[in-house]
Amino acid sequence: MDDTENQTVLARITANARSERKAKAMTLQKALRIALAKVADALMDLPAAVLSVTIQDIKGEDVEAVLDDDQLLLILDGPNGCIGAAMFAPVVVGAMIQQQTVGNVSPGPDPERAMTRTDAAICAPLLDALFERMVPLLDEPDEAELIDGHQFGAKAHDARTLALALDASDYITIRLTLDIARGARQGEVVLFCQRLRRAPSNPTKRVRTQTQRRPIRRPTWPSL
Repeated sequence: MDDTENQTVLARITANARSERKAKAMTLQKALRIALAKVADALMDLPAAVLSVTIQDIKGEDVEAVLDDDQLLLILDGPNGCIGAAMFAPVVVGAMIQQQTVGNVSPGPDPERAMTRTDAAICAPLLDALFERMVPLLDEPDEAELIDGHQFGAKAHDARTLALALDASDYITIRLTLDIARGARQGEVVLFCQRLRRAPSNPTKRVRTQTQRRPIRRPTWPSL
């Protein structure tokens, strides 16, 4: 086997190893699937599965077009003064209310009504637990930094008010399609997290930024 063939074989082995590591890595999508199922079960005894996860970049000026006044709109307090948001479909909110009040979920949809602070209070623990549960699972520091430190802040009055609060230039949307109570309902939850700006390209400054980064919380979770 000549040098060219050796290089080809080595390149193939390296590529296969890289693909294997990537397949085993705990990505944001995988962490969301695991974390949401576990926190829904632990907090509400609610069977919930993430059917799909769509992650997209969005400009701050375009956020309002995505928000829907008919859904539950929440403000998220993020790290270092960042503001995020969450949007729950009414069918998801109704399922969580039914599970916590009567212990089971009926097929939707529910009668149309305005979302209230009570709805926000019911969804808040799940949001907080979801963010905390995800961070230790993630393998990529950039993904952990993106969602670490977020927690429920308040119910937004309407889409316009929430859009004004989201005043950064770049965000990422995480759209989850959920199956609830083993097929009884399906609905979406959308998370909006600020896309953090990269440090300057100067290598010295980049190293300093990394050493000063706020440590990722590693909460101890009970066996679920």
